[in-house]
Amino acid sequence: MVCKPGWQFFCNSCYGIVNAAFTWFEARARCATLGAHLVAINSEQENDFIVEFMAPLENVWIGGHGSGNVHEWDGGDPWDFSAFRQPFYAQSSYQCIELFNDGTWLLFDCYSVPWAVCEAEVDTQQ
Repeated sequence: MVCKPGWQFFCNSCYGIVNAAFTWFEARARCATLGAHLVAINSEQENDFIVEFMAPLENVWIGGHGSGNVHEWDGGDPWDFSAFRQPFYAQSSYQCIELFNDGTWLLFDCYSVPWAVCEAEVDTQQ
């Protein structure tokens, strides 16, 4: 289980922080240049891992996006977990999801500028 330098392994994936502020779309493109995608969080355990990994940052882009009550992961993973702050107010306009250091998610205009967490398959060739 070999990850790129500075990345961390968790549950068959490697995670890295894009260490510059971007829009969600620019963060997605930056992850792609690293052979990754914006993180798709599929469990409470993965959410907790990302919160610990992102410290001391306040918020980061994750791969969720959509409008209204319909959301999807950028990498195509099934939408089987969420941690939206309550009460949850879905907007009708297209929005992207930020993860905060308390483990909750919020929908935001995709042009905010937090950091981002990328997720990549484990490199088994090294």
